[in-house]
This record gives sequence, C-alpha cells and structure tokens, in this order.
Amino acid sequence: MISSSRTIFSASWSAYKAHMRLVVTGALLFGVVIGSAGMYVQKNVRGQLARALTSLEGMENMSAEQVEDLLLRVQAGDRSAVQDLSQRMKEISDENVAIETLPATAGLIRLAAFFSIFMWILTALSGVFYLVIAVEDPGSLHVAIKRSVHVLVPLVGLGMWISIRSFIWIPLVGFLIALLMMPRFVPAPYILLKEGRGILEAARESYARTKRFWWKIMGNIFAALLCSLLAFIALNVTLYTVSRGHMLPLSIGGSIIGQLVTAYLSFFVVALSESVLSRFATTVRK
Repeated sequence: MISSSRTIFSASWSAYKAHMRLVVTGALLFGVVIGSAGMYVQKNVRGQLARALTSLEGMENMSAEQVEDLLLRVQAGDRSAVQDLSQRMKEISDENVAIETLPATAGLIRLAAFFSIFMWILTALSGVFYLVIAVEDPGSLHVAIKRSVHVLVPLVGLGMWISIRSFIWIPLVGFLIALLMMPRFVPAPYILLKEGRGILEAARESYARTKRFWWKIMGNIFAALLCSLLAFIALNVTLYTVSRGHMLPLSIGGSIIGQLVTAYLSFFVVALSESVLSRFATTVRK
C-alpha cells in the first residue's frame, strides 16, 4: 500500500509552498512569454485577415483597421459584430473569397506552424522546469533553467517512448490497454531525474515498480486533475470578473494561472512517485 491520498496531497502542497518563490518566478516568466506570444499571434492573424477581407467585393468600403476591430469584437463575443460580419460574408462569392484570401491563408499557415512549434517547446520546457524544482531543488532560477534545458530532450524522449508503448495497442485492442499502461509510467520522469536512469530503463523500472498500484495511482491522478481543473476554472472566472473581459490581463493572467496549476501537478506527481517507489524499496529490502 502506498500512502493515503490525503498524505500525498498534503506532502505535495507542503513542497509546493516551500518552493513558492521559485515556482512563482517561473510561472511569471513562462506565463508572460506564452501569454504575450499568444496575443501577438492573435493580433497578427487578425491583421492578415483584415487586409485580405478588405480586398473582397462588399468589404472595400471598410479600412483594414475597421475590419480588424470588427474581428476583435467578434472574438469577444459581440453579437452585433457577428451578425454584421455574417451579413457581409453572405454577399461575397466563395470563389472570390478563395482567390483573394489565398496569399493570406498561406501566410497564416506558416505563422501557425511556427507558433505551434514554439509553443510546444516552451510548454515542454516549463513542465520540465517544475519537475526539476520538485525533484532536485535547484535553489535558483538560473540553475533550474540550465538543468531544465539539459534534461529537456531525455524527458521529451521518455514521454514519446511511453506514448508509443501505451498507444501502439489502440489499433488492435482499443484504448483499454493504453488506460491500463499509462498510470504505471507516472513515476518514470522521477526515476530518470532522481536516479539518473536512461529513457528505456526509467520506463522499464517505472512499470516494474508500480505493479499492484494501478488503482491507487489512477485514483490519485484523477483526483489531482479534478481539483486542479476546478481551481483553474475558479481562478480564471475571478480573473475575468476583475479584468472586466480585457484581453491583455486575460491572456497573460490566464497563462500565469495555467503555469501555477501545472507546477502543482508536477509536485503532486513527484509526491505520488516517492510514495510508490519508497514502498517498493521497503519491500525489496525485506
């Protein structure tokens, strides 16, 4: 038996609070960068769409700035703006739209591809950053980021290998095998960081040491995800109320909240992993 859920939640929360300064610093750093990048891409997309739409018949009486403002109101959920844009688009032939917006579409595809890669790398790095703090207690932001960059590739490789091992069975037997296997790999990142194991060895050790603990791991992970989701929603609703729907605080503030929640989940996974692995070690010594 591993520790009770209450003990694991308590241990993870205590560790989270103990490293709060470094966690908040990282959340501000990654949250501001991710939120700002998201706003930049949204503005760029609106601008390109606005310039493309002003070249269409039926939209030529509007400037690019007016169209961009209309798109911004549509994004904010303004019903009158949605109706206005819909009415204008009905007057434009599909063939004309396809021809006139082709250059803008190509530009948007390139922007989306670059942004997706950038966000994927940044999101992966932020997740590794919080794991490094929880497992190794680096003490300073500089050391934590340096260590995170160093172990980013091994941890990403570990995640890919776990996904392959878990989901390769889906075409044959469906999601059941993936559901049964994934929880048993939860301690794998901890083993890689704490014990210095390689990718394959960390995955193999995690699977071996979590035998008979599937229900406990799955139940604790589900509870942590549910609590984190509720906290995330509550904090974002509060942020929306305080910011009165303004995009800047919503985008950056929402990203920071997401980082803080991700950080706690990292500490929870580490506390859960320590509980499972310490029990296994005790059994082996006996």
